[in-house]
Amino acid sequence: MRTRHVESDPLGALRLELVSAARRQVARRRKRRRTAAAGAALLALLAVAAGASALNEFSTGVPAVDDLLAVEAPSLMDVPAGDATEPLPVPTGDGTAQSVAYLSREGTICQVEAQRHPRVEGSVRGGGGGCLPAADMARLLDRHGVRWAASSHGAERRIYHGFADGDVERIRVLDEAAEAEVRITKPWTPSTDGGQALRLFVVIDERDIDVGGDGLQEDELHLISTSIPTIEVTYADGRTEKIEAP
Repeated sequence: MRTRHVESDPLGALRLELVSAARRQVARRRKRRRTAAAGAALLALLAVAAGASALNEFSTGVPAVDDLLAVEAPSLMDVPAGDATEPLPVPTGDGTAQSVAYLSREGTICQVEAQRHPRVEGSVRGGGGGCLPAADMARLLDRHGVRWAASSHGAERRIYHGFADGDVERIRVLDEAAEAEVRITKPWTPSTDGGQALRLFVVIDERDIDVGGDGLQEDELHLISTSIPTIEVTYADGRTEKIEAP
């Protein structure tokens, strides 16, 4: 088994906002302990569906994601319908979001997740892990095997989004979060210059972190800001690699 280290700079950029979201939701988590999670939405975005996706004949295959992008990132939408990974279901505090990677009009590979808002009719919410040029994504996956995209953190659940080389067939968590669930798509090749087969995956760690009966306090934020897990990837040819974050 070989060991690699991967780039993870997008996670640092999200850390402050994720922790802030966790504090805002902890009161509800205490009242309905198993149905609400601190930091449920990746970027806590809320958007009213505008219908622009239909006008542009754009679709990731997930209507909620299309409607979110129509409001939050319309400049990235104009690509042929269907040029996206299959969706991965991702649990949230009060439902399930769908996470996909898609090819933008700029030739970048973007990761985004969204769900219908359960209490605001006609609205969607979600967020994303940013975009990377297809050729750069292919180069990074060829070099590192995996590229982490984003994460969300709560006392009851931590979720990590990432991209894997298309030849990766299995991902297993090795460290203290070894019981975490890994969901991974089938290989997808974006139809653009430099695009190579990749897979989208999520790691779902549902270990309950005890933050006491008084809610999440300032000196407890480090408890939910857990590090990227160490994983083992298995390729189609049978070789395995241990991948550690910096």
